[in-house]
Amino acid sequence: DDRDGFVVTAGYPFIKMNSDNINASPNARNWGFSHSWLEQGDFVFLQSITKGGDIITDGVERLYFSRNGHVGIGTTSPSAPLHVEGTTTLGPYLRVIKAGTGGEFYVGSGSSVGYWPYIVGRAGGTGRVGLGLEGVPGADSASVPAVTIRGSFGGATLSNSPILAIQKGGDGTDLVTVGPTGNVGIGMTSPARPLHIWKNTAGQSPLIRLVSFIDGANQGPMIDFQYGTNAADS
Repeated sequence: DDRDGFVVTAGYPFIKMNSDNINASPNARNWGFSHSWLEQGDFVFLQSITKGGDIITDGVERLYFSRNGHVGIGTTSPSAPLHVEGTTTLGPYLRVIKAGTGGEFYVGSGSSVGYWPYIVGRAGGTGRVGLGLEGVPGADSASVPAVTIRGSFGGATLSNSPILAIQKGGDGTDLVTVGPTGNVGIGMTSPARPLHIWKNTAGQSPLIRLVSFIDGANQGPMIDFQYGTNAADS
């Protein structure tokens, strides 16, 4: 049928919504939906792959509702209340945008090779935080942390990979690293002590500075630990 309209098929209870196959643009597609697909009780929205294509023989499932109430996007076997699958190797899979501000939040892949789960927050105004994280524990107790970050490999304890790395934007330089045993490295990726600080270039800036107080222009007693041999070094 080359006309716009609805078509109710015999056999499987499909309802097809056909585009005008003659006059429509090359991007025109036919759509349809059914309440009996693959397994009795499921519900699916389908789209033809080509202009004027039949959704049954030339179609793809776009939105799938399983009989247990799960919703699938890009999959006909949703295993969670909302299950999203995509073929994109780099970029967002789920995107939330605040209209008119440029602000957005998305979950996707941060690598074009394989899949690297990635979360991005982009502020929608001057002076706004890019991405915030707040945990509200069930009790205000020393044994109930508000936020927990855990690293493991196959469910086992890590031996080599850092648990956490804080990097500089742009070139990805590691600034702070928490190693698999809990050692913290500043300026290095393999801390060998509970606190390990490394500066790769010599200079007068102290590696560590301990100050008792700072009150405006007044600064209390301090101790500097830094590289150098001249008299100005502390």
